[in-house]
Formats: sequence, C-alpha cells, structure tokens
Amino acid sequence: MTPIQQNNLHNVSISQFRSYFSDATSVGMEDDFCIIDVNIKENNRVLAHPFRIDGYMVIYCIGGHVKLNVNLQEHELKSGMLFLNYPGTIIRVNEILDSDEDGLSYVCVVMSREFVGNLMLDVNKLFTQDLSLMGTPSISLNDAQIKLLREHITLMINVVGSDSKFKTESIRSVLSSVFYFIAGVWAEKAAVQKQNILSSRNQTVFDQFIKLVVEYHTEHRNVGFYAHRLSLTPK
Repeated sequence: MTPIQQNNLHNVSISQFRSYFSDATSVGMEDDFCIIDVNIKENNRVLAHPFRIDGYMVIYCIGGHVKLNVNLQEHELKSGMLFLNYPGTIIRVNEILDSDEDGLSYVCVVMSREFVGNLMLDVNKLFTQDLSLMGTPSISLNDAQIKLLREHITLMINVVGSDSKFKTESIRSVLSSVFYFIAGVWAEKAAVQKQNILSSRNQTVFDQFIKLVVEYHTEHRNVGFYAHRLSLTPK
C-alpha cells in the first residue's frame, strides 16, 4: 500500500482507494467500480489526510460515529446515515467518535466518473437542487430505507461475483436504481425542509403583521399599508 503523505492533497484512483483497505472484504471491476466493507477500530491513517477521488462514492454507515471534513466543512456520519461524494470533493476524516468495541463500520460503493456517465440518467442533475437545499452530503435513513439499500448492495455484490455475460450492464442497472432511490430519499427530506422554511417564514410574517395592526389599527385600515410595510403584494 502506498501511504498518503500528511498535509498533502492526493488524487486517488478507485484501485488505489481499494488497496488502502486490503484487510477489508471487497469486490470490484477493474478501476471502474468496487464495494468495500470496512471496519475501523481507530482513526485510519490513510483517511486522516485530505484526498480526492475522481469518481462518485456512496458510503452507508452501519455503526459508529465519525466526523468528516468535506470541502473544508465538517459533517457527521452516524449509524444509519448515508453519505454521497461527487467527483473532485476533498475528504478528510477528522475524528472517529463514540465507537463501540466493533469500531466504525461502513460500506463504500465507489464508481468512476466514466462508469456513472454511462448510466441512463444524469446524476448531477438528479441531486443538485436538493443537495443545495439540504446543505449537507449526508442524510439519515429509516429502517425501510436501510433494508432497501442493503438489498441493492447485496444484489450488486452477487452480480460482481457471478459469471454473468452481462455483468457490467447488470451493475449499471442496479446502480441506476440505487441513485434513483437515494434521490427519492433526498427529495422527501428536501420537501419537508422547504415546508419548514415556508412555515417559519409565514409565522414570521404573521407575527410582524399582528405587531403592525396593534400599532397602527387606529390610523390605517387599508390592507395595502400593511402589505407595503411587510414588503408583500396586497391580495
């Protein structure tokens, strides 16, 4: 294994990334795709330094708690959470926290930019709006979503290990389903957040309106006056 030098940013290929976890169970197809089942009992020296993969990576955290630095912003990844990495993202593991005796456990699905580019969907377009709204590359899954994700991962592992003539095409089909599934989860969370933002805004406007009415009700009874003070269009 070639170590990543401290304080240097390294571009890592999928095969290199896979080699950093030589003791972990993994399956893959050349430098295009791999699945790694990782268990870490202490801070990993490889991931403790900034690196960048020119590809997509989905991390499902099975157990433990870790703090990640993603493009200079800190995020947490806990049991039952999913993390989505885009090509060019700079990642660094800051600290592994609250680990039980089994340590930090997670599954990595890593895909090259070219491999994902041949899927029958635009991954960037699928996630951009909701990821921007949520402001985080990680999201919590409920029990049903975890079950479905695990079934997809198991299916991909079985396909890679098979002698299927159409192995690559099969993996791409399952991956498309995985991305649509994840996008659906993100869309649900984003919709709730949009509603929360709207509700908060409506409550703020209502509170401001009541204050104005209390202050000006004897002088102004025209809706337009209050709308103007609230920067709203009277309707």
